[in-house]
This record gives sequence, structure tokens and C-alpha cells, in this order.
Amino acid sequence: MPKYNEGQLETVEVMMGANEQKTIRRRSETFDFKNEQETEWIHIDENAIWIEVSKYLSFERFRKLIKTVIDELNLEGNSARLGLRYINQITLNEGNPFDWENWINSNLFKSLELEFVSEKKL
Repeated sequence: MPKYNEGQLETVEVMMGANEQKTIRRRSETFDFKNEQETEWIHIDENAIWIEVSKYLSFERFRKLIKTVIDELNLEGNSARLGLRYINQITLNEGNPFDWENWINSNLFKSLELEFVSEKKL
């Protein structure tokens, strides 16, 4: 990935009990890699590696990116936890931001109480 940046991550852990309070601050290095279009991002710090894709093209491309990271960092079998989160974000640059009829099937909302959204779709 052609765009590379090093940084610092500061974490603060606060533990509170009946008779004491303890604060632990940690600072660690971070490494960020982005593709030229900044649609694929790999973040590495001492506790985690995450891959973010803002322009999802296909599962095969996403899988290839994950495999490349695993192979390049020699992570085979060394992971304590693996998670996958998919966020479907629709950005509307014009029109009513509460009118989703052209984007999302209305049957998906029938079981939800979306009075707030209904009020905004005037």
C-alpha cells in the first residue's frame, strides 16, 4: 500500500474501587497503510490489526486483502480473536435524508417502530 504513516496510540485504563482509584496510561506505536484511493486501510498497533474497506467491491477482493496481511505479517494461527463487522452506510448528498425508499426495501422496516423517521419523511 503506497500511503504509509506512523503514529502514537495512547490508551488510558481507569480502575475504580471502593477505596482506591488506579489509572494506567500506555503509549504505543501505530502503523497505517492506505491504498492510493484511500478506500482500503490497514491499521497495526501492539494489540490489534484491523482492515477497513470503504468501497467494498467483492468478497474475493476483501479475502485477498486479509490473506495478504496474514501472510506478510506471518500471523498464521497466532490470533486470539477475530471479528468481522459490516457497516452498510448510505450517503445521501441531496434530497431528504430520511427518505430511504429508493435505497432500502420498505419491508425491512415494517417490524420496526420508526415514528421518528416517518415524521421526517414529509
